[in-house]
Amino acid sequence: MASNFRISARHSNSDVEVRLIGDFDGTSACELLNFLRDNCNGGVRVFIDTRGLKEIYPFGVDTFQNNLYLLKGLKLRLSFTGMLRALRRNVTSSIELFILQIAV
Repeated sequence: MASNFRISARHSNSDVEVRLIGDFDGTSACELLNFLRDNCNGGVRVFIDTRGLKEIYPFGVDTFQNNLYLLKGLKLRLSFTGMLRALRRNVTSSIELFILQIAV
């Protein structure tokens, strides 16, 4: 994990606000996936704020996309704000496919 990467979160009702801080690399992506798996369950809307990221490495985005299956079975709805919105075209199709798979 990037030495400066952190996740801070705030839970409220069925929403979770996640703030990513530092650099987002492959290990950071795994850390985020583990956080989502361990802390978000049962129809939760998750708002991931990427404005605190200094650098987003393509390998981090690829790692996140390729490992979304780890969240299978959880009813999550992910929304991104901040810099990652620019990469949303790449991430959205994987997330939408993931949401369709877990909704069935």
